[in-house]
Amino acid sequence: MAKILESRFRATIYSGMMAVWNMMFILGPVVGSILYSSSPKLTFFVASTLLLVTFIPIKKISIYFHNLVQAEKITH
Repeated sequence: MAKILESRFRATIYSGMMAVWNMMFILGPVVGSILYSSSPKLTFFVASTLLLVTFIPIKKISIYFHNLVQAEKITH
């Protein structure tokens, strides 16, 4: 993240990321228990769907950094 962001926005972005992270520690179990009370299978279906949805941007970020490293190796 530090390579992508401008230095003046780093603190704001990192604090926002930590706020979302902490909020998910509270909302995750609440939503999970509501889903489980309606149907136990639904909980696992939603969890696996969310895992696949979050994998897409993580993969794109890893490809970006891989290309960035390769470009730096070529220029040096």
